[in-house]
Amino acid sequence: MKKIILSSLLFWNTFYFSQSAQELNNARINKSIYDSQVTNSTMVKALNDLQVSAKANKANQFKELDEKFEFNFAQKERLDAKFTTLNKKKIELEKMIIASKTEVEKEKLNRKLKQILSEFEKNQQKLKENEAELKILQEKYNSLIEK
Repeated sequence: MKKIILSSLLFWNTFYFSQSAQELNNARINKSIYDSQVTNSTMVKALNDLQVSAKANKANQFKELDEKFEFNFAQKERLDAKFTTLNKKKIELEKMIIASKTEVEKEKLNRKLKQILSEFEKNQQKLKENEAELKILQEKYNSLIEK
């Protein structure tokens, strides 16, 4: 009888402790799964935050480029208008030089013509710089679109 009681006690202890070890193992596995899920959710949140930040940054860059394009085109319009005005003045002065009768008057008109031609050249240079800046802006815009 002692052997039966001792055997049954040993059997129940083995069964009980094996359950506890299995429960401990399950608890470790569950904790590992939970930790990996928390890590994954944190990583997903960080990636989402990075994507949102990148999109906002790209939108800001597009906005800045649009403002620079608008400024560039406004400047080009102003330079084109000045070009037209200077060209008209140049043509008028050339007509006046041809029509003038005295050398003093011709000399005076030639000086004005030289001033206008000087402004004309400066305006041409500014137009070239404006076009170069426009090309740079276009390249930046294209590189942003490709990203």
